[in-house]
Amino acid sequence: MFVIPDFSTGQVVGRTDELNIIYRQLIGKKIKIILLEGEAGIGKTAIANRLTEMASVGALAERFDSTIFQSMYQESWETGLSQLIEKILGKGTSLKADRDMLESQLLNRCQEKKILVTLDNIEINQQQNLMGFAKKWTEMQHSSVLVITSLTPLVISGSLVQRVKLSGLNGPYPLELLGSVIRQRFNNEELLDNITKLRGIPLNLLYLRWQDPKTLSALKRTVEDLAEGTLNKIDSLENILSRITQSPTHFMALGIIRQLQFDESLLAYFWDKMGGGNSEAYILHRDKLISNRLLIPIPTHQQTTYRISAEVHKNLNQALTRRIGGEKRIAIIHYLASEYYRKQFESNDLPAIDTLNAFVYHCFAGGDLLRAYKYLFESEILSQLQQSGRIIQLQALLETFLEFESGTALKVQEVLETLLGSDVENRFTNLQHAKILVEIAHTCSDLGQFNKCLELVNRAEEILSINSGTIDEPTRISLLRRIWYYSGVSFSNTGCSDQCIKSYFKIVSTSEGLDQLGCLSLGYLSHDLRYRDIQNSLRYASMATEISRKIQDTRLLAKNLCNLGETYTFIPLLDEANLCFEEAYRCCYNMPAGSTEQRELGRILKNWGVVALAQKDWITAKERLAEGAKISLAMGDQRRVASGMLYLGILYHQTRDIKEAEENLISCIRTTYACGDYRYLIPAILTYAKWKDPNYSGKVEELNNCNGCEQISEIALDISREEKFDVYADFWRKHFWPVFYE
Repeated sequence: MFVIPDFSTGQVVGRTDELNIIYRQLIGKKIKIILLEGEAGIGKTAIANRLTEMASVGALAERFDSTIFQSMYQESWETGLSQLIEKILGKGTSLKADRDMLESQLLNRCQEKKILVTLDNIEINQQQNLMGFAKKWTEMQHSSVLVITSLTPLVISGSLVQRVKLSGLNGPYPLELLGSVIRQRFNNEELLDNITKLRGIPLNLLYLRWQDPKTLSALKRTVEDLAEGTLNKIDSLENILSRITQSPTHFMALGIIRQLQFDESLLAYFWDKMGGGNSEAYILHRDKLISNRLLIPIPTHQQTTYRISAEVHKNLNQALTRRIGGEKRIAIIHYLASEYYRKQFESNDLPAIDTLNAFVYHCFAGGDLLRAYKYLFESEILSQLQQSGRIIQLQALLETFLEFESGTALKVQEVLETLLGSDVENRFTNLQHAKILVEIAHTCSDLGQFNKCLELVNRAEEILSINSGTIDEPTRISLLRRIWYYSGVSFSNTGCSDQCIKSYFKIVSTSEGLDQLGCLSLGYLSHDLRYRDIQNSLRYASMATEISRKIQDTRLLAKNLCNLGETYTFIPLLDEANLCFEEAYRCCYNMPAGSTEQRELGRILKNWGVVALAQKDWITAKERLAEGAKISLAMGDQRRVASGMLYLGILYHQTRDIKEAEENLISCIRTTYACGDYRYLIPAILTYAKWKDPNYSGKVEELNNCNGCEQISEIALDISREEKFDVYADFWRKHFWPVFYE
């Protein structure tokens, strides 16, 4: 166990006035956003970290329940946001959601608790998303505060926003940053006369300190170079590091890591793996880095965290590159970093996706593409993470592989060049490429991006058909079945009933014995067959349920019981439907938040509520529909939320709350139209038309003559051109409307 360093060495210098202004604003509880702006090295992050410390254990500890600090350096808005939410809600929380849902989850949590949230190093490509989020933040009623640091001014204003424009240090504080050695070497008058040109910028003062000029002429020359931007800062870093240690490589290795803040364990890991010495030597070395302000300790409730500035990070990378054996040395460091993050990922019961993402990044950057591929695609890791609901983070991670294939989207040019110049054996085979496409299609399916999913599986199937002779038949068929499955799911959710049934039938016809995918596909085949042949739908749903019992797969049984219960509802055999949903509910109850079983629970409760609705049990129906919608909303499942609105609309209509009924149905129509879910869009439109005109028969050509249907006429006209309209309209006439109204 390493000794925790003295945090006073990382204290902010000369910012008492700024901190007092912010402190008064925070105590007054009138400010919701604090903007810390200023040029590079001015001390924005230092103040943000000081505020976090004050809110944790200092003068602001009574003001906030908790603090969260998130660096946005080199991250997408969605990735930074998902990491932030996992810190707030815990690593076990699932985040199957798009950007809007992530923002909603964060806002909801900040309403429940008083949280000081810091977004550090906002970059230009994130500013548009930030402005939209800031608007939501200021409009919401809460006592949390958002601290934002940015190099460029942000277009965020209002009475709830405190903008702090940082300028350079003045008075005695610049001298304090120069350190005792330089202050002993030159008198205060000599120093103050010369450093005026540095405008009190803390990072410039530190570079002067690290350069360590021995004479007055060297001092003047260094100041001139800093002021003009011509100082070789890499030399300055190497100069100070050479005075601290004979082997600075393990600290330079931090320039390879993407993050600016990191745990103590990473620093100690590099020290150990790169031959730094024993623990006593490590402590001595670390404390010298801290005392020279190369390494700034950040107090947290867990282990010690450190940060380095963005400019130092960049210069460390370049210093490492130009050392003897630079390229080979960097490749070794990337390997060591990948091993660190792999072990971190595996050591946690509920690992964070960003740790896995770091592993993949360092594999790629070190040119070890196959190692990343094998770890992800030839193990159970992806399946486990997909089942736990971490879909939005997985999608960004998996698409990194395709970015390499297309050679377009990796941001770090050196990384891209390394990959494109790698040996042939480090490139993907056709089978590997197809597998990657299918895994990304899986995430698209879970996120409701069904058109994108179809595009990906079509590409994968094309690769397999062109190269069928080079791939063994069992492997090819196994992957094709997954392709057909995601095709079926996507066709179902976009109302392409014929293609959906064909896709599922291909899987069932290639099943050997009692296999899970075949059983699941048989159940979903019954689900979509319902719109064409409800008796055969019942037959297949019953078969799938019995097979899942024999397989003894609780998750599969819950899905197939739900399929069977839905079919019973529209026959209608409501008592049988009730039994199915009751058993399915028991299968999924008390499952971890965010798991696939929890997501299925939202579907079960919604459809169980539909049974109560058909039985005219309004109170039970409303409770189940509302609870199902709550779960689906938490999972980011907007389609199921929208379908619940259809049934809530019918409930309110039956109980004579016409205004509430119409609002729910119109909302369902607009949402399902936007996402192309014809299974609920068409019944919602036809139900609305029937409310307006009791003589309406469900034919599309009659919609224009229905009084009061102006709100949906344009949507109705658009979908009437689709061939699939008749399939769902026929189901509505024969089974849907009679269940609730006849």
